[in-house]
Amino acid sequence: MIAMKDVQVLFADLQKEIVAPSKTNSPDALRRSAGVLAKLSKLFSLPVHLSVVPEGEKEPVLIPELDTALPDAPRFLRVSGSPFTDEKTTAALAETGRRTLIVAGFAT
Repeated sequence: MIAMKDVQVLFADLQKEIVAPSKTNSPDALRRSAGVLAKLSKLFSLPVHLSVVPEGEKEPVLIPELDTALPDAPRFLRVSGSPFTDEKTTAALAETGRRTLIVAGFAT
């Protein structure tokens, strides 16, 4: 059984412009699902991290459901393809000491 004291959440690339062209799952369904997970994370006081990538010259814009539910969650801007190759992200995950990681993200 998973103990809540061992769980943390990583949201990766759930950005407005990245999710918008999704064809496998509708952008609305992706946003709703991520929003529910964000609310549950807050309800259970789980550590949450947001990994984002630049959108050209613009600042990354999270999907509204995450931006609203997790306004104070740490955001890690990365240039690598994976959040797990970003040193700041992996250090923050390790720092919690929690061994169970829930990953919610979008891959293109």
